[in-house]
Parts: sequence; C-alpha cells; structure tokens
Amino acid sequence: MVLPAYIDETTGEITDGEAWVALASTTLSSDTALITFTSPNDGSSKDWSQFMDLVIVWYARGPGSGTQLTYMTMTLNNDTSAGAYPNQFQRGNNNGVSTSSDHAPGPAYQLLAMIPENGHAAGIFAGGVCHIFDINSGKYKSMMAMTAADVNSGGTGESRIDFTMWRNTAAVSEIDIKQLFGSNLETGSRWDLFGVLPRMVS
Repeated sequence: MVLPAYIDETTGEITDGEAWVALASTTLSSDTALITFTSPNDGSSKDWSQFMDLVIVWYARGPGSGTQLTYMTMTLNNDTSAGAYPNQFQRGNNNGVSTSSDHAPGPAYQLLAMIPENGHAAGIFAGGVCHIFDINSGKYKSMMAMTAADVNSGGTGESRIDFTMWRNTAAVSEIDIKQLFGSNLETGSRWDLFGVLPRMVS
C-alpha cells in the first residue's frame, strides 16, 4: 500500500506534509458533455477517505453561439434526486447585487457557476473555486462555490457565491460536472481536484 502524504516513508512518523494534495486534473482537448472525478477507494495516497475536504479549481466555457452566460452544475455520488441540493446565493452584475435561495424543494444539482457561451471570443473563460467540506462525515455536506465570468458583448458579466447543502450523509466518492441542459463543455476548459488533509500533528 502506498503511504499517505502525511506519513514519512522512511521513519513511519506522521508529518504535516502538504495540506493540499493534487488528486486529478482534466483539460478538455475536445468538447465534452461530462467531467467525472472518482475516489480510487484503494487505500492509496489519493484515496478520498483520508481527506477532510475536497477543492476544485477550474476555468471553463460553455456551449451555444450566443453571448450570454450559461449554467455549469455539479452532483455528488450520482445523486440527481429532486431537492437534494438546497442553496442560497449572492450575485453581482451590471444590474446590481442580489440574493436568492432555492429550498422548496430545491434543485437536483449544485449550481457550480455561470460560464460564457461559445459565441464569446475564444480566450474568454469563467473561473472559480468550489470547496466541499467534511466529505467523510456522517452528516449533510456543505459546499461553497465562488466564481466570476466576464463577457465581451451582448450581455453582462457576473460574480457570485453559492452556498449549497447536499442532503445526504454518505461519504463523497464521486463528482460529476456538466452543463445544465446537456450540451458540451468547451475545448480548453480545465478542472483540478485537490484533497485537503486534516492536521495530523500539534
């Protein structure tokens, strides 16, 4: 078995090591409908069972020939049941700042971001970070996604913070990311997944 990053391979002593461990990275070389990250569940240094949190750092753009923003979503453990992801968010754009929530019953996904459609100039991507907290706990999971998207014409950029709860007590073992309406995510988009270790020494 490969020793986790916080165990010295020579002495066997517990060390802090790097708090964030790089687990996986996906960069699209062609338009793709679904991005999936899965725990290896093999006791290795990349097995999600040892981590406190997961963090996704990404940049992406979406489908369509328009110049508006479209939706990128995330689900956990293949859970797409209605009401599984109640949320609250704050957004800011050219129309000002607003807040809202969706709890009754709540969506079947986490809204991860608003991303530019493919009608924008080729170099325009949205970027963001999503934290999934306490992934191995026996409680509902909390998530916080922060994102910003710019546009070059015909619409308005947007920055937002989304707070979501996954109504499930299972350990997180799979993450699926896609465009809400089933279209492809665009070539050049990238997602990097990190595991956050608990502090092992005082």
